[in-house]
Amino acid sequence: MATVTSKSMVTIHSKIRKKYGLRQGSKVEFVELKEGLLLVPLKSLSELRGTTKEKSDLLVSAVKELEKEHRKEAKKMKKWFLMLASSFYTLLATRE
Repeated sequence: MATVTSKSMVTIHSKIRKKYGLRQGSKVEFVELKEGLLLVPLKSLSELRGTTKEKSDLLVSAVKELEKEHRKEAKKMKKWFLMLASSFYTLLATRE
């Protein structure tokens, strides 16, 4: 629980600050939701440095998997389209 002061300031409990690495000068953002407010700690650029390296293998793997799925779906669509076109031409031929 926290209380808003007359200067619109809120004190965050020490357990919460420690858990999320909040210290003096840390930036947070309040996000409005239908249910209420969500407090989101924002990381500085220096804190984000190197996160891409750690996740790059995972990102590359995910992109390759998406590309594989895309190619599989494209093949299905091509087969479906050819079958539909064949049926359409057969229908046209029977009408003549």
